[in-house]
Amino acid sequence: MSAISHNCRGLGGAATVKEIRDLVRRYAPTLLCVQETQLQKAHVEGLARSIGFDKCFAVSSHGRSGGLALFWNNNISIEILPYSQYHIDAIVKELGKEPWRLTTVYGEAQVAERFKTWDMLKFIRSLSPYPWVCLGDFNEVLHRHEHCGVQERSHAQIAGFRDAVDVCGLQDLGYEGTKWTYEKKVAGGSYCQVRLDRALASPEWCDRFPHAMVRHLTAATSDHCPILLTWDDTGRLTRKKGGVRPFRYEVMWERHEEFEPALKDIWNQQGKARERKEIFSLREDLKRMREDPVRVGPNQAELKIVDRLVELDSREEVMWRQRSRVQWLAEGDKNTRFFHLRASQRKRRNKISQLRKSDGEITDDPIAMASATNEFYRDLYRSEGTEEMEVANPEELGQFRPISLCNVIYKIASKRNRAVKHRFCALKLDMRKAYDRVEWGYLRAIMMKLGFHSRWVDMVMRMNPETLSARILKSVYYPSSSFMQAGLGSQPSKDVSLNQRKERIMVRGDGSYFRSARKK
Repeated sequence: MSAISHNCRGLGGAATVKEIRDLVRRYAPTLLCVQETQLQKAHVEGLARSIGFDKCFAVSSHGRSGGLALFWNNNISIEILPYSQYHIDAIVKELGKEPWRLTTVYGEAQVAERFKTWDMLKFIRSLSPYPWVCLGDFNEVLHRHEHCGVQERSHAQIAGFRDAVDVCGLQDLGYEGTKWTYEKKVAGGSYCQVRLDRALASPEWCDRFPHAMVRHLTAATSDHCPILLTWDDTGRLTRKKGGVRPFRYEVMWERHEEFEPALKDIWNQQGKARERKEIFSLREDLKRMREDPVRVGPNQAELKIVDRLVELDSREEVMWRQRSRVQWLAEGDKNTRFFHLRASQRKRRNKISQLRKSDGEITDDPIAMASATNEFYRDLYRSEGTEEMEVANPEELGQFRPISLCNVIYKIASKRNRAVKHRFCALKLDMRKAYDRVEWGYLRAIMMKLGFHSRWVDMVMRMNPETLSARILKSVYYPSSSFMQAGLGSQPSKDVSLNQRKERIMVRGDGSYFRSARKK
């Protein structure tokens, strides 16, 4: 089961209706939430059949701004609750399942009036006891990093939204895809990218639908991206990337009286089929361009694809208008519950729903992800460089770094002399075995930048497991003036001084080693 939410920036255009219809055909959502219809209630509700739904409830726009709509089919039951210019509240009843609550939201566009949206959310939070999910265009961000570009948002703006979310007891469901859902060109030719569209849910809703996920889709007729919310595993109705639906010819078709006319009609539609294939290819290209991590704004190729998509959609709309001869196309206890919710949030955050394979392709197929994982760990010691050491939404296995042991050597060295008897130190440099590692080239550059003596740096670099494996260094003597004092530029600390000590370093075959020290 799934729902699509989209700020279409006007539902009166033929190309917009066509694009929404394509989204419905491809993802087969149970519900469709549309913001900024910019149409009157009767006009929007009359479009339900053309888009692919049985029923619709709409809120009229105020002139050329605002307007909300909720579309659904007869396989579910919808009970509309009180609504406003900012929201449509409804109870969703699926066959044989407990009801839950859905609210589609359109946040006030004017900053000075946006508090009205937050007051509305706080007011309606207690109108229904059912599990609750809110999705739509909130016209605000929850964190500063969700706004990339000029015209930064004030702390008061963000705080108002965060306060409403906290009071309502909602939590962000996260996302997959591009980091933004809205993009506009600002003065100077640069682009501002913001995550304005999202899904928020109560802990009860998250507990009932633990596999819920949000995906950012691609649209050409609006500056907002549609978002797809799926709330169970069967909601993934999209075809795998690159997959082709197998064709099965049935001999019994030949006995049907409409077989020959249908075959001739399909044969004569090859030109239309080519255009549909081009539309699908262009949408994939547009999605790939917008997900490029180095993208700063639309380039010429992206703008050409958008123009071409709008043109192809308009052509198909004209064709169907001519063929149809109708005019509708113009138109427990609290502590236990707390820990359970924290664990549920952690499970959602740590869930690996997709990975980028070594060839750059992103896959969400469990078998392909398992194969990529095996390949990654078979090539464990392959250098991956030192870029992107920490990312918010990791896609590659090398980006998953749950813990860091980079400072363990410093901690051991600083506490070494605190023990009164039997001073002994054991260090394990193979950080990767602890789910993290430091590249040796990066370590050398950092030590040289900090001013360590070259002899000290060379000594550390000789501990590289690739060059030290299965070797024993005996009786290595380090006078204080050789590296400690010269490297630090001051008198060495008593805790880390190695004055007049003789070191014995034992290296095991797996790259780990232990160091024993005794007074001279």
